[in-house]
Amino acid sequence: MKAILCAILVSLAFAGVAQSAESDTTIRALIGKWRLVEFYNDIGDGKGHLHWQKAGKDSSEIMELTEDGRFTVTTTAPLRQETKGLYKLETARNAQRPEIRFTASSAAAAGGTNTWKSTILVLTATKLELGGPGIEGSGRRYARMK
Repeated sequence: MKAILCAILVSLAFAGVAQSAESDTTIRALIGKWRLVEFYNDIGDGKGHLHWQKAGKDSSEIMELTEDGRFTVTTTAPLRQETKGLYKLETARNAQRPEIRFTASSAAAAGGTNTWKSTILVLTATKLELGGPGIEGSGRRYARMK
């Protein structure tokens, strides 16, 4: 009985270390500046852009993720906006893909913060694809900036 319990505890410990190493690798891959290249979204009424749209040069978006868990999203058009806050990688035990939880200060949001999650659908050295929250269709494709 003790041997079985020890085996289970050792297995759980190794699983925790493996998941932690995977999270560290994902975070290191995320760090850097990303330029929005494509997007799609629908607000739930079926009237949105239900296919990938090229991001225009006149409405660029740059997202920067830093090693210390901070993010900045800067848009240039039609009005220059900058959103800053914290991000955290989350992997639910039964989730297929990791998620990023973004938290930003916002005077418009109740309580002064705005929080949202995006699912990491694709992450390579040069590409990042995030799926939007909720049941509405949405997504963002980024290319790593040099």
